[in-house]
Amino acid sequence: MADLKSSYGGVEMKNPLICAAGPPTHTPEACKRASDAGFSAVVLKTHAAKEAPWGLLHTVGTPVYILTDLKGTDFWRPIPPKKSLPKVRGIKGERKPEYSMVGCHPGVILSYFLGEDYIKYASKTKDLVKHDCLVIGSIVAYTEEGWIEQCELINRTNVDLVEINLGCPCALPEEQCYPGVIPGAALGASPSVVEAFTRIAVDHLHVPAIVKLPPQQSNSLLSAQAAVRGGAAGINCGDSSFFPSVRINIETATPGWHPRYPVWHGIWGPWVSPYVCGQIANMRLNGITVDISACGGTSSFEDIVRFFMAGASSAQPCRELMVQGWDVAKKWLEELEAWMEKKGYNSVMEMRGIAADKIITDYSKLDLPIPQIMGGPEPKYKMVFDDRECIDCAWCEMCCSHLAIKIESGLPNWDSKKCELCGLCEAVCPVKAISMVPK
Repeated sequence: MADLKSSYGGVEMKNPLICAAGPPTHTPEACKRASDAGFSAVVLKTHAAKEAPWGLLHTVGTPVYILTDLKGTDFWRPIPPKKSLPKVRGIKGERKPEYSMVGCHPGVILSYFLGEDYIKYASKTKDLVKHDCLVIGSIVAYTEEGWIEQCELINRTNVDLVEINLGCPCALPEEQCYPGVIPGAALGASPSVVEAFTRIAVDHLHVPAIVKLPPQQSNSLLSAQAAVRGGAAGINCGDSSFFPSVRINIETATPGWHPRYPVWHGIWGPWVSPYVCGQIANMRLNGITVDISACGGTSSFEDIVRFFMAGASSAQPCRELMVQGWDVAKKWLEELEAWMEKKGYNSVMEMRGIAADKIITDYSKLDLPIPQIMGGPEPKYKMVFDDRECIDCAWCEMCCSHLAIKIESGLPNWDSKKCELCGLCEAVCPVKAISMVPK
């Protein structure tokens, strides 16, 4: 049987799934649902210091989320949990669209704890999940005094680890900004601030500290390195779009994902997972050895595998749980274990970083050919065409920017003097009748 044990912040976990901070962990009872579903840890909602801005308060009584297929024209319709996700008609049969979840109201859709109730929240959660699940606290502050105050409060709880939340969203207006932080940016976007605040927290906490970095920042590696210098035992690496996003209805020429709110919105969903993998792999290749948790885009057990192969040691789903329910974790863990046994992996930690270690970052080490049409040497590849598979769609001719393909008698012919062997015709062929192979 494959060993699913992993670690976060140097603390062993029974499996690599952590229920990320959000609606699925906003009450002790919700955390218990996550624990019962098989999660090895839950991250509590964040407790904010007294200087927290009003924007961190939760807006209620308005539409908050909506699901949509970015390529479609209609919003998704919900279906009962434990069934396959909604399907739409594709070019060839049924397919599952890549959905995105959209925050569709104009305020910040995060609720932070602001008082002593956090101690009750954390303690009751630990009482409910007992030893089956780690409980990870979360705190944020904007001054040295605020961080010390937060650490003193968290030390009165029985959490197993603490997340130093520097990225969700932690953005302040100019008059409240900490020196070195750009107005409107997250605290974690400034490496000097990351190192200073991490060191303060590490010095005052009784349990390991993990730093949560902001999504979509310019250079997450610099902030990760600063967190490690500050003494962080782990890093929460995520990605989602807090950048302006707007949907346009071309029939009515109106903006907005929801008719009542024609404003900018944030988007979350499976599309962000390649960015998370890239950030984690970059951290690993640049000497980050502490545990990294992938937070953003987890929608299948395959995503968990991808995160590990990039260098992570855990995955933190949130939005997918909000769509399918906590029990989807059971399915992912069963599929992960079965896949590992099939592929011969004895433990999840065997997979950690094995794809990142193969990434070549120095392009000079690659054999990058000059196109023959630009005066390069004789090409090393050739086009191979299987006329038995061709369905006469003529897609290859339509997409060839070099005008190297002509359809004759229903079949494509290549002009070798014009063809640059770019491979686009191979990519668009719907029946794989075209392939580019070494000579």
